[in-house]
Amino acid sequence: MVSLFDLTGKVARETGGGASRGICRAVVEASAKAGARVVVSSGTQAAREEVVAKINVDSSIGAMIGAGKISAYNMSKVADLQLVRNLAVEPGDSNIRINAITPGVIHADFAKALWEDPAAEVSLCEALPLGRIGEPAGIGGAAVFLASQAAAYITGQSIIFDGEATVRSVH
Repeated sequence: MVSLFDLTGKVARETGGGASRGICRAVVEASAKAGARVVVSSGTQAAREEVVAKINVDSSIGAMIGAGKISAYNMSKVADLQLVRNLAVEPGDSNIRINAITPGVIHADFAKALWEDPAAEVSLCEALPLGRIGEPAGIGGAAVFLASQAAAYITGQSIIFDGEATVRSVH
């Protein structure tokens, strides 16, 4: 029996710029380990050669919570999620599924200021029910799930990967 999470014969395409680090690298590596052929379509030549694959992941829970100092950024994240829903509807019966992953604070460059400052990290971790910052590898697993047969009936959705930050409005 073929695994529900086997991506053999599928193509994973990364269009962001971070395939050599953090979240994008984790998604690329997980996709490749699951059997996907990965296409890197951005970043430097060195970054393309460093990893086997790249996949673009929306990088914020900003669409889910209010934050006055970054309101334009958060509005763009809401637009990203609506784009996922619209694209899920547009292909109609072509059996193309479109989904998103919306991470919270992850041990990656984007949130480095929050986890490199010990006081900020302790404060954030104390506010999260899981008591820790997320790891890029978990997002890689979520991406493999969404690309696999295990998620064959999921489209137009977003998996919130945030240690329950949106439930508690931690930001």
